[in-house]
Amino acid sequence: MTKTGAPTNEAEITERRKAALSDWDAIVRAFYVLFDGLGKIEQHETCIAFESIAPDVATSLTLRRDGLLAASMPLHGMQAKVTTLHWDSSMTWVELAGEGLSYTYRIPAELLRHRFSM
Repeated sequence: MTKTGAPTNEAEITERRKAALSDWDAIVRAFYVLFDGLGKIEQHETCIAFESIAPDVATSLTLRRDGLLAASMPLHGMQAKVTTLHWDSSMTWVELAGEGLSYTYRIPAELLRHRFSM
């Protein structure tokens, strides 16, 4: 699996478990910890994105600095504007929340198996 960009402090991210959109560096670090080894992570000046790699289940999650979210899973996709991220200590899901919205992106079990095979 590939990734590019920021180094992470996994213990800090796992313990912190929440970041506001205004703390972009923390969000970027969280993406790297949440999705490490599970697919491709791309960081750009305006966004951070995760995408699984075939033959694994097709899924992706992209967050832009302005809060626009795009998520794709088999059988559904969504776009919304968010202001905060919250993740669990086991790093298996991330909740993205904004005004009147709460969306939980659960990392598919098929991808999580990669964590245990490394």
